[in-house]
Amino acid sequence: VDLVNTSKSWDMLKEYMAEEKTLSDEDWINFTNIYVLQDFAAKWAESMKATFSRGSYDSVAEYIVTKVERIKRSVPALKYCKSEAFKEDHWTELLQGKLQLPRDLRADKLKVEHFLSKLDILMEPATLSFVKNLQARALGEVQIREAMQELRGWELSAEVKFLTQEESGRQVPLIKEWKDLFLEIGDK
Repeated sequence: VDLVNTSKSWDMLKEYMAEEKTLSDEDWINFTNIYVLQDFAAKWAESMKATFSRGSYDSVAEYIVTKVERIKRSVPALKYCKSEAFKEDHWTELLQGKLQLPRDLRADKLKVEHFLSKLDILMEPATLSFVKNLQARALGEVQIREAMQELRGWELSAEVKFLTQEESGRQVPLIKEWKDLFLEIGDK
């Protein structure tokens, strides 16, 4: 009986590890849905509950339960670790600064496994706050870049029209439609 239960436990671990490996190997940038990790953890948590109800709790089950709980607790922070607004400096701040990943790791080489290896950091409340602020800052910088680009475009197309007025025998150029131009400059 013990041999059968041990064999079932190791088969269960093998299945868990295979599913986790499939997720781990995915490219982080193209990983479309963080909830896949949450669903993975929930599925295995339910499976472990069913196993416990049959009374076969062992070190393998304990390992899986611990791992899926850590994944579930990390999902809120992981949601903010993906943003199209992130530039290289944001990625560096997240990967090398907060998550303490190797210095040569860049976003284009990032895999889900890199995040799964840092669950202890990701599940901390301070990390959630950090990644929320990082994403908000990145989005704010995108808005600033877009506004600057719009301003440059306006600058190239803006035209100042002059009207020549004669005053005391001198030709004085006056800006035509200056109020509209002044308002547009203020808007920009």
